[in-house]
Amino acid sequence: MPSEYGPEFDRFVDRCRKELVPKIEGSDIFISVTPMNKEKVDIKFAVELGLAIMYNKPIVAVITPGTEIPEKLTKVVDRFVELDLKDPKGAERLQETIEEMLDNENL
Repeated sequence: MPSEYGPEFDRFVDRCRKELVPKIEGSDIFISVTPMNKEKVDIKFAVELGLAIMYNKPIVAVITPGTEIPEKLTKVVDRFVELDLKDPKGAERLQETIEEMLDNENL
């Protein structure tokens, strides 16, 4: 049954249920790039983060240097990894964080 929000919204919801939910539900860790601009809402990020919280997934938030992190986000994210695409060490830090979390017996 179509929603009152229109066909575009209905397609978005359907895609989330068919693709996004199984991916997050089946993952060991949720990793996402945190939007840098809190004034510009990233709906995809918000939905993904919400599902990760609902499925009680360990959360790694990748942030670019200078990103202002909302206080409430710090309460749900297990690890923040600052990643500058110009710094080759950033990807190594992210990989080390993922490996450390996967090795953690609490997952």
